[in-house]
Amino acid sequence: MPRARLRSTPSGVALGIAPPQGRGEAAPAASVGKARVRGRSLPALALLALAACAASEPSTPPPATLPKGHVKTKPAEPPPPEPEPAEGEPSPPTQAGPPPLDEATLRQRLAAQAVVNAPDSKLPRTLYTWTTREQIEALAASRKLLQKSRAAGGELSRFDALLKSLGDKVPPTARLLREAGCAKKRFAWPNPWATVLGFAGEQYGDQLVEITLKDDSILVLVESEGPRFRYLTLDGGELNEAEAKAARKRIAGALHVSAPAPTRALSTLDLEVGWPLREFVICNEGQVAGWAYGTPAILTRMGDDVALLRGFARLLEGAPAPAIGSPWDYGQRLFREVWPRSRAAG
Repeated sequence: MPRARLRSTPSGVALGIAPPQGRGEAAPAASVGKARVRGRSLPALALLALAACAASEPSTPPPATLPKGHVKTKPAEPPPPEPEPAEGEPSPPTQAGPPPLDEATLRQRLAAQAVVNAPDSKLPRTLYTWTTREQIEALAASRKLLQKSRAAGGELSRFDALLKSLGDKVPPTARLLREAGCAKKRFAWPNPWATVLGFAGEQYGDQLVEITLKDDSILVLVESEGPRFRYLTLDGGELNEAEAKAARKRIAGALHVSAPAPTRALSTLDLEVGWPLREFVICNEGQVAGWAYGTPAILTRMGDDVALLRGFARLLEGAPAPAIGSPWDYGQRLFREVWPRSRAAG
């Protein structure tokens, strides 16, 4: 498996795992598929995140490339070299790494990153999105987070295609998600590592952006199965149609939950089947409190996730691989068995 590291670039900090793949190109074998950890098969997603632990110190991008609101930080001075031991003296002992995480701690930390669309469950205020270096340069030049309404080839996203196909089934207030003011959007997730590899040979990019929503933001829960629509606040509340209409300016976007659709291909990520997915869709820049790129806080978050996934890999060492069948079978089980339990968890 290739070594990956965080590196400083002229436009920020990039995760050096794999370069973005062109549309329709196959990702390198090291970036997809699976790898073995002492008899246990793990998704390459986790292992690539683990490999990112070898990080260089961040440097601040040039001021011309920093989006508005960035905090410019002075790069840390490298520590002085350790003195060489005198001839005949024993070498100093190496510093031990952090103790392994126990299963209860791992479960607790992973659960804290879960998105549960159950009653009274809070939604994350901070989200992460991967993009390309070209997009980072466009963000820096325009100081606008929301840049595009369609993919480079002109295709609709699965989210937009769903809303278009539903017609009058979309509740009146939720129809603002189809309006021109919500045309430009950015897709995001509650942690950086969940989508670092992209899907089906297509990657979102290798540049990470952190998005922070305003506290009073509302997200429309859009579930394709049904379809079902709900208006959720970040603190776990829910609004009815009349309340959402009165507060429509606070709608930041949506939490899109898409059911498996084996006969319907709606976007470039669904070449053969419509895989189940969940994603945040941000389309109202007025409800974005701020966004950042290349900051020490982002590196700290990535380092914390690397440590978490390393602990998860150690916990799985020697454990038998689960029998999940084909990826499509696994995706359907995830949607039918796991996500409904999370909805009922509240």
